[in-house]
Amino acid sequence: MLNILHWADTNDSVESVFKSLAPANWRYISARTLSDLERHEELRRADAVIVVNLDFTASEIDVLEHCKLVVHQGVGTDNVDVDRLLQRGIPLDVTSAGTTEEVAEYAIMLMLASSRFLKAISGEVDARRWPTWNYRSVSRSLAGRNVGLVGFGRIGQAVASRLLAMKAHVHVFPGPGRDLSVDWQGRVNTAPSLEALCRAVDLLSLHVPLRADTAGMVDAKMLDCLPHGAMLVNTGRGQLIDEIALAERLADGRLAAAALDVVVPEPPPADHPLLGLPNVLVTPHLSSGTRDSLEAKVHSIISRISATLAPTSAAVK
Repeated sequence: MLNILHWADTNDSVESVFKSLAPANWRYISARTLSDLERHEELRRADAVIVVNLDFTASEIDVLEHCKLVVHQGVGTDNVDVDRLLQRGIPLDVTSAGTTEEVAEYAIMLMLASSRFLKAISGEVDARRWPTWNYRSVSRSLAGRNVGLVGFGRIGQAVASRLLAMKAHVHVFPGPGRDLSVDWQGRVNTAPSLEALCRAVDLLSLHVPLRADTAGMVDAKMLDCLPHGAMLVNTGRGQLIDEIALAERLADGRLAAAALDVVVPEPPPADHPLLGLPNVLVTPHLSSGTRDSLEAKVHSIISRISATLAPTSAAVK
């Protein structure tokens, strides 16, 4: 019997997918249901840990006695002490399955929602108004639009493919020292710097992981490089942006709108500077959150753990 600890604070519906697909020789348990003392004991006995949205720090890692693998249910590992895992000699896997297409679709949805001021219009209808003409002079189409992508990995490329199909002009800042593959040359425009990208576009979308060199990269200076009336979309991490500077520019109209699936902290306090602004749409970090994505991730995670811990055990049910 393998002890598999789900290091997450999710809900029964998410955990039920794991339970329904897990091999019969797994003892699967969720940290959400445990006391602090019970968590300590389950960490001690765990053969593998699946990390989701709870911090997995040195305090937890140092309790591990039998763990052979930590798998992150996603690709962002900023809530994991990667260095401590490395020191302990415990491998860390990420789960790209079920992320790329969902996040790309969500980013496009946020671009459309912000460009067409969907939040404000829906709010007016809920208030029993009918603003048929109010937003026509400010709403924008993606066709013919200069859209900038910060980062050009799997998700950035999937977003670019969709934007090109919608006849947008795509500009890319892949990052320092990163070049576009031959497949993309001539299809998108490459910016030599983030500042150059911001000056060239009127809709900016973030698709880079949170690292020391990306934290706070979209600061007041970069925001002021965007043209008046530009829009911002973020499905990466809230820490990529100076949120106070962004809120100021949205409140005074220098930027037209923002659509954000990530903020700092999560969940945000009631007085968060970006909440309540009529031109800001905030969603609760769920861009990859579909049933299809969850099942793809679970299958990938189970296969990886089974291959590492019990290569001869039964396959996923």
